[in-house]
Amino acid sequence: MKIRDITLTPIRHPAPHQLRWGKNVWNDMGGVIVQVYTDEGLVGLGDACAPIRLVRPLFEGIVKPLLVGENPLDVERLWEKMARGVTGPGAHADLIGGLDVALWDIVGKAANLPLYRLFGAYRDRVTAYAAPCSRQPEVILEELAGYPERGFKAVKLRLGLGPAGLADGPRDMKKDQAIVRGARELLGPNFIIGADADKTYDHGLAYQMASLVNELDLAWFEEPLGSNLPREVYVRDMLRLREIIRVPLSGGQNLHGPASFDGLLNTNAVDIIQPDMNHVGGLTAMRKVGHMAEGRNIACMPHVSCHLGSDIITMATAHALGAMPNGLWLCYQAYDTPLRTELLVEQPKLVDGDIVFTDRPGLGIELNQEVLKRYTVDG
Repeated sequence: MKIRDITLTPIRHPAPHQLRWGKNVWNDMGGVIVQVYTDEGLVGLGDACAPIRLVRPLFEGIVKPLLVGENPLDVERLWEKMARGVTGPGAHADLIGGLDVALWDIVGKAANLPLYRLFGAYRDRVTAYAAPCSRQPEVILEELAGYPERGFKAVKLRLGLGPAGLADGPRDMKKDQAIVRGARELLGPNFIIGADADKTYDHGLAYQMASLVNELDLAWFEEPLGSNLPREVYVRDMLRLREIIRVPLSGGQNLHGPASFDGLLNTNAVDIIQPDMNHVGGLTAMRKVGHMAEGRNIACMPHVSCHLGSDIITMATAHALGAMPNGLWLCYQAYDTPLRTELLVEQPKLVDGDIVFTDRPGLGIELNQEVLKRYTVDG
């Protein structure tokens, strides 16, 4: 079997409302659909995630020539070949991640096995947590009230309203505290609740939130510290936080490649490691990080970028969790657009709050090509 061709297709659709995560604002949802074609008729799907203007030059100039003509089943070798060909974070890693997912989709289809089973099948369903965006307390609490009816058993709250300019000053914590306390009162003691500060806090703000996070027994406290810290500083500061946070501390979503996780894992700076499917470099790298964490008795709960419109990366992440003994919950973006409800021939369904795997091979999903054309944008 040989790779015959590879295409990148940027897609976009207006978000149902303005989406905010930390200090980032999104008015659209979308992605870059990867399709890897073989000479035997199998097609692998992925999503390169990063803006097409960034990934297109890397793809056309470097990566595509490296892969066309190769055997798509040689995933480990091709991952190394791509990693040596393009280096650096951001679009480099996101492109490799999307292509790697597509290659594994082909492997599963060639073996006629769903990927979670090809990887070793630890569980046949994964509990999903709803991941709404950052909103004012009264708005998000009204939204949360509908989640149990939709079958959800878990949710992740977005904090950092003060630093994001949505409160009475950058150090105002009253709205964050109202969201966390209101969610626990609304959803009850048995509902799984995590909180994500989206890298907006410093130590002072994290310290203010610590007592409430501990009191309300949150399932995890995610990425509290500011972004763009040097890796060594990030690890040091997360270790300092562990002295005051009594619930599981999680992080690592912005790290690229398995080797970059050594600092967090070797020092036990987190209780839950959170590689992102695209940032880390795809399923090949994601599974390695999961194994690294398992060897240190650290849980793995991958990050999923919630601005992506389709469920391709969500399903790839689900399959990785399906074969991880130390895997936790699946991030499930809360808002539907036609990119979720129409782009796939059959949309993955939640059953009692879980993604339940089918026997369909690979990722278990198929693109509707007519819908893909409808939502394709220039790039």
